[in-house]
Amino acid sequence: MEWTKSVIRIFIDGQLCHSLVNTSHMPFNKDFYIVLNLAIGGGFAGPVDPLFTESAMQIDYVRVFK
Repeated sequence: MEWTKSVIRIFIDGQLCHSLVNTSHMPFNKDFYIVLNLAIGGGFAGPVDPLFTESAMQIDYVRVFK
């Protein structure tokens, strides 16, 4: 990803796949938070085992570029 004051470009395997004009109205130019969440349940991954009681999410690092 390339993020400048004028443009945001998204790359996959080094190939540009999408770009958009970056303006002061874009939500990416406001303060925001990083949320790391271990969500359990819902229909995406199937039903939760009824014997399940707890789990942990171990994070090695989070990298933020300014």
